[in-house]
Amino acid sequence: MKYTLEELYKNSLDVIENFQQHIEPRLWDKRILTIELAGEIGSLTHALLNKEGYKRRTPKRGAIQDECSDVIFIIIRLMAHYRLSFDRTELDLLPQSLTVEDAAIELIKLVGLIAVYVQDDAMIPLSVTLLKISKIVDWIASYYNFSLDEAYLSELRICRIYQAKTLAKLKGKSMLHWFKPLKIGKHHYE
Repeated sequence: MKYTLEELYKNSLDVIENFQQHIEPRLWDKRILTIELAGEIGSLTHALLNKEGYKRRTPKRGAIQDECSDVIFIIIRLMAHYRLSFDRTELDLLPQSLTVEDAAIELIKLVGLIAVYVQDDAMIPLSVTLLKISKIVDWIASYYNFSLDEAYLSELRICRIYQAKTLAKLKGKSMLHWFKPLKIGKHHYE
């Protein structure tokens, strides 16, 4: 990732706020965020199996990018919920010999640990484990030769449009003016 998780979080604040206040019918507490993370990791590993030919389905174009973005979004929400540091610099690098299958198994193991840490409110291992998941997702993006940042920012843009349409339906008026371009540092995405 060329952007930090904190930069991506700051650009996600309006999307998160709209989900919390208008889109999600019930409050997403730490348990629901954990369940959603497990679901998103399941969707990502399913997309990986398709892409690697373990299933007879043709992989949908961009499915891995979309699922990686969804995992990062929930990681950001969980870290924000607990007010955890987004700094990944102190994490060990991933092993050189990692395979897609190994990455998928590791994600499944780590999401199981997340459930335990959330239940116990164990902040330090929770933070490290969420950051490890983000590193693996970043590795998957590199393996499939796409920018996780670009995929995430694209998903945010789509999400903003969806939210504007949904909010317009809820309020009976157009809110497409609510959509704003993404700005991170010197970069500008529309």
